[in-house]
Amino acid sequence: MYYARHHQIVLCILLSLILIGPSSALYDFEGVPFDVTAQGEVQGDVRTFGTYGLAIPPVECSFSLNHTPRYARAYCGVWGGNERYTGWVEMTVNDHPPVRVSLGGVDDAGDAALISGHGVAWEGWDLTGLLRPGENTVTVTTSRGETGNRLDGRVYALQVVAVEEDPARPLTRYWIAEGNENLHGEGWAGDLQTRKDETSISFGGVKEQVAGARLTLLLLATQKGQPDYATFNGHDLGSVAGGEYLPGARDIGDERSFNADGGEGTRSRYVDAETFDVTDLAGETNTLTIARGRDLDGDGSISSTGATPEGEDYLHPVLAVLAVQPAATSPAPDLSLGDLAVSGAYTGRTADLQAVLRNAGSLPGAPVTVRWTVDGAVIAEETVVPAARGVQTVHATWDAVEGRHEIAAVVSAAGDRGTGDNGVARSVTVGALPDLAVDIDEPYRADGAGPAPTSSPLPFPLAAWALGVAALAAGRKSRGTCLLVLLLVAAVTVVPAGAAGAYEQYEVPVEVKNLGGSDAAPFQVTVYLDGEKVAALSLEAGLAAGGTEHLKVPLSTTPGDHTLRVVADENGVIEESDTNNNAAEGRYAFP
Repeated sequence: MYYARHHQIVLCILLSLILIGPSSALYDFEGVPFDVTAQGEVQGDVRTFGTYGLAIPPVECSFSLNHTPRYARAYCGVWGGNERYTGWVEMTVNDHPPVRVSLGGVDDAGDAALISGHGVAWEGWDLTGLLRPGENTVTVTTSRGETGNRLDGRVYALQVVAVEEDPARPLTRYWIAEGNENLHGEGWAGDLQTRKDETSISFGGVKEQVAGARLTLLLLATQKGQPDYATFNGHDLGSVAGGEYLPGARDIGDERSFNADGGEGTRSRYVDAETFDVTDLAGETNTLTIARGRDLDGDGSISSTGATPEGEDYLHPVLAVLAVQPAATSPAPDLSLGDLAVSGAYTGRTADLQAVLRNAGSLPGAPVTVRWTVDGAVIAEETVVPAARGVQTVHATWDAVEGRHEIAAVVSAAGDRGTGDNGVARSVTVGALPDLAVDIDEPYRADGAGPAPTSSPLPFPLAAWALGVAALAAGRKSRGTCLLVLLLVAAVTVVPAGAAGAYEQYEVPVEVKNLGGSDAAPFQVTVYLDGEKVAALSLEAGLAAGGTEHLKVPLSTTPGDHTLRVVADENGVIEESDTNNNAAEGRYAFP
C-alpha cells in the first residue's frame, strides 16, 4: 500500500502529479469533499451491511432484508496502486446484469467514481429496485489480473446502505453523506509540502426531542497504532486508546471494525467501519469532524513516526450515515430549495436555471410544484415527482433580456412540515458576453518577509482558450452554493530544473476581473509554476459583471526566479467576448 511505501514513489510524483479540481473531473489529490447525496424520513430504519478489509476480488456481501427498501446504494473502495493506473470495477447484485465503472485515475471524469490521493477510488451504485425481501448478494470484481491491466484492483470494502420501511419501527430521519477526502501530513512524499489534517461533514438536524441517534462511519487507508479522531458536535467519539499510545489519544482507524466504543471488533486490514450512539449529542445542527491526528506536543506538526505517533500518515473518510429518531413526530414532507445557479444569461440568449430540491422528511403523497419567477413574473411552473433519495435538481429556461433581474424559485407541497426554506433567489446582470481577465502581482513570503523586489514579465502568445460551454454546476461536480467559496484544491511544490535550497511558503496575489456586460457563471482559476499545474481555485458564485476578485494563492517552492502562469476558465465553461486575456504569465522573483 502507498501509505507504507511512500518514499518509493517520490520521484514519480514530482515528475507527473497533476491535480484536477472537482469542477473539471472527479480526481483530486487533496480529496473530493463530502456531500449529502441522500436524505429523508422513513417509518423504519436505515440499515448498513458490509465486507471490510483489503482483499483480492471478487468480494461478496450477503445480507437479509425484511422489506423491499425504498432507497438503496452500494459502495466499493478500490486501491489503484498509483493515481495514473486505469482499469475498471464491476458490481453484480442478485441475478441482475453486472454494471461496470471505469476508473480513469487522474483523468477520471465520470460521476460514479471519486478518486483521490495516489489512487484510492470510491464508487457507488444505485440499488433502488434491485434488492428484495429475504437474502441478497452483492459482488464486486475489478480488472486486477486482466491482460495489460496495471491497476492494483484490490478491494478495501464493500458497503450497502438500505432505507427499509417497517411499520413496526419508529420514524427515522436520515442523511447519507459520501466523498473521498485525503487527510495527510506534509512529509508524505519528500519535497511535496501539502498538508490536510481534518474534514467536516454537516448533516441536517431535528428540532424535536431525540429518542435515538446513530452515526455510521467508514474510513479507508487506516493504520493501527497511528491515532485519529472523530468528533460529533464537538464531542470526541470512541474510547481512549490504551497500550502504546500517548495519554488521551484515540485510534478510530485501528484496522478493527466496530470496536471504537469498546469490544474486540473484527479485523479489517486498512479499513474501519464504526457505529456510534450519538443520541445525547444530536440536535438542530449536526457536524461530524474527522481528524488524522492532533498536535499533542504543541510543536506545530502531527508526527506519524516513533514509538508514540500523534496521527495517521494518510486517512480517507468516504461515507457517513446519520439516522435520528425524533420523539413524538408524525411523518410529513420537509422540502427546501437551494444552490440556485444561472448560466448563459446573456442578452438575446436562453439562460439555464437550476436549483437543488431537497426533502428532509417523508415522501409527499403527490407531485410537488416548483414555480420560477423573474422580477416577480412567473416564467415557468413544473410538476416534480420527489426522488426517493431526497436530493434532485430542478430546471427551467429563460429568454434573457438586458438589465438587472431577480430570479427566484419556490416549491410547494401539501403538508410540508416547514416552509421557511422553500424558496431561493439571486440577482443577475444580463448584457453583453462576459470577458474574464487575469493579472498577477508580486509574490511575497507568507511569513511576512515582504514582496520580491522585481519581476520580468514574459511575452505570452495570445490563444483561443474557450473550449465550448459546459455545465459547471451540473450534478455532483457543482458542489456549489450561491455564496462565493474559494476552494483551494491544491498548493503543491514542483521543483524547477536547477533549483536548490529549502522550501518556503509564499502567497501570490491574483486579480480576476469580469470586463463584460453579464455575470459569469462559476468557473476555475488554475495556477502553473514552472510549467506544472500547482493549484486550482473555484469561484463557485461566479463573478459579477464589472466585478473583481482578489485571490491569494499559497505556494510552496524554493527562493529564486520562477515562471508563474494563471488561467481563468481554462476548461472553457464560460462563453466570452474575448478569451485572449484569460491568461497571464511572467517570471517572478520569490524572496
